Amino acid sequence: SIGEHWRIRQNFFHGTQIRHSRRFTCNSPRNQNSIRHGGEHRTARPVGEAALVQRVQSAMEKELGRVFPATVRSAEALTSLLASDPFAGVKLSAASKRVVSFLREAPPARMRLPEPRDGVRIVGVHAREVFTAYEPHPTGPVFMTLLEKTFGKDITTRTWDTVLKC
Repeated sequence: SIGEHWRIRQNFFHGTQIRHSRRFTCNSPRNQNSIRHGGEHRTARPVGEAALVQRVQSAMEKELGRVFPATVRSAEALTSLLASDPFAGVKLSAASKRVVSFLREAPPARMRLPEPRDGVRIVGVHAREVFTAYEPHPTGPVFMTLLEKTFGKDITTRTWDTVLKC
């Protein structure tokens, strides 16, 4: 709907993330029915995720000369995700870090998840999100290796604390 905020993130080389220099947000302080693109305000119209991904990728091509896969979730979807509290009831050590990976497509319903190893445990999968807990490893981000082997490289992963700030 017009009042939704959209946060746009795009993949940049194997899951490392950059945030595009322009943000598209609806429900700006100046006008309930406007969309802000960079410093400009425009009249907003409802846009689905697929259409917004297309718009973002077109803007990247035009402004950057290249396109990166975009991952988009509505503010409503992020609010629902946070309210679900997927790590509640999961016993974690004090050293554990929590991350959520956003997939573009839902994985197969009966997908077998890997066993915990090297301090990495996939806590659960819901729709297009994967919830993982890991303990820092001396050889680097082994949690990303496990996630990429399981779900492919076309994922966007953020710490749970970052998602809480949305």
